[in-house]
Amino acid sequence: MIWSPWRETAVRVAAALAAAAVIGAFASVAAAVRPGHIAAASALTLPSLPDSASEPRARSARFAHLEPFSLMRGMVEDAGVAPAEPPPAITLIGTVLGGERPAAICRLGAAAPRILHAGDTLGGWRLVDVAPARAVFIDAAGVRHELRLSPPGN
Repeated sequence: MIWSPWRETAVRVAAALAAAAVIGAFASVAAAVRPGHIAAASALTLPSLPDSASEPRARSARFAHLEPFSLMRGMVEDAGVAPAEPPPAITLIGTVLGGERPAAICRLGAAAPRILHAGDTLGGWRLVDVAPARAVFIDAAGVRHELRLSPPGN
């Protein structure tokens, strides 16, 4: 008689469990990409415009960020609305461009310098590009920040 692994009960049970796992994985992927799970967005409701110009600045301050070039934005900043969180004190010390992965040498505040490659983070900012004498970071809000080396003697 010739021995076959399919005659072993343990092999049959393992094959059945593996098949069930594969079927379950396909079912969960199909359920995740089915468009029926996407909830409809609620309607956008905007507040009504004020009837008179005597409305306090506090109400307008809530909407100043929606119009970055409006005259009200300057008035709101002067009125004492808290500014955005200041950026971390990242200093670009140097750039290394040789090799496959360019690197930026940066320091956060008074900490020791670190070597960063594209994709690394420092102070909540992610390094996205390194070029001669400059490094480009993206902050948590998705805003790009370019740090440059100061010219020698400055």
